[in-house]
Amino acid sequence: MPKNFHPGSPVQALVIGRGDVALQLVEQLVKNPRFHITWAGEKLEKDKFMMMEDDSVIRVIKLKKAATPLTMNRLIENHKPDIVFLCQRNREAAPAGDTVASSNLEREMLGESARVGNAPVITVSLEQ
Repeated sequence: MPKNFHPGSPVQALVIGRGDVALQLVEQLVKNPRFHITWAGEKLEKDKFMMMEDDSVIRVIKLKKAATPLTMNRLIENHKPDIVFLCQRNREAAPAGDTVASSNLEREMLGESARVGNAPVITVSLEQ
């Protein structure tokens, strides 16, 4: 067990992604008050996270473009999360014909971030 871990201490979670998959994940994480959540994604809509009355979502970062391995690693370096959740877009949100490219990019992001980042990275998708 890490030296600085104390039972009941906050867990810093970084959720990367927009859309229903990320929203559903955040809705589950806020059920545990130990999670302090930073939610990063492009085109995040305020009403999606404002409807959560809990203060667990402590920070929302609006990205100008979809996250890339470089952006993701910068977020990990800047916010030092204990765990990272990379939320994949559901198929309905992906433009037609873009599903394969989107999946390949997300797979590459996970692989690159797992090699470089200092936090565990878990992908979350609609299919899970």
